[in-house]
Amino acid sequence: MTEKTQTLLLGGADGHLGKKALRYFHQKGLSVIGLCWNEKSRSELLKTLEKENFGSIPLLLCADLSQIDQVERAVSHTLSQFSQIDYLVNVAGGFRWTPSIDATIEDIEFLMNANFKSNWLLAKHVLPEMIAKNFGRIVYVSAACSMEGAGAGMGPYAASKAALNSLVQAISQEIKNHMININVVLPTIIDTPNNRITMPDARYNDWVDPNDLLDTIDFLLSDQSKAIHGSFIKVANRV
Repeated sequence: MTEKTQTLLLGGADGHLGKKALRYFHQKGLSVIGLCWNEKSRSELLKTLEKENFGSIPLLLCADLSQIDQVERAVSHTLSQFSQIDYLVNVAGGFRWTPSIDATIEDIEFLMNANFKSNWLLAKHVLPEMIAKNFGRIVYVSAACSMEGAGAGMGPYAASKAALNSLVQAISQEIKNHMININVVLPTIIDTPNNRITMPDARYNDWVDPNDLLDTIDFLLSDQSKAIHGSFIKVANRV
């Protein structure tokens, strides 16, 4: 990280990975602005942080990332408070297992909103400020299956992540002359409580530890990765 840049906008701060990311980047000394799904999840996260004696409580905002007005409002509020957004990390997303012919319109809309539209809207509203100051780092979370071929029941999910991949490829070309880097991490299975519940007999030690994923994201935000742009970084552990 450079001394000059220190503000990170974090999408999905109220999820399991997002809570870990909030703590991780706060401990790095960054000013972290966390985006939460709704007021209920925001209040729950705030109470958790207060119980943990988190210290200086970060700014937590409500934003359904699939709604353009809510994203625009959250970004505008962030800029009014901090003047700049140096890093954008979105760990929010959605998963549904469904055979392609059984998927409903609601399934498709949910997956595209969670995995594509949210990232597009964040880029749409954050990038103008990054372009104006000629600096920025963006990291999105896709999925390994979006690049390697989806298994049965994974088609709609993988397709929504593949749409994100294509978006990042295009954006990387559109911003490459502005000292802004955008990259994607592609985890296999992240070790989360929900994944353990749905796959109780799995070998958890083979899954991706959330902290290892965050280490990779942190590297992609650092000056050491300034030559990595428009790239897809698989994070697999032993899966």
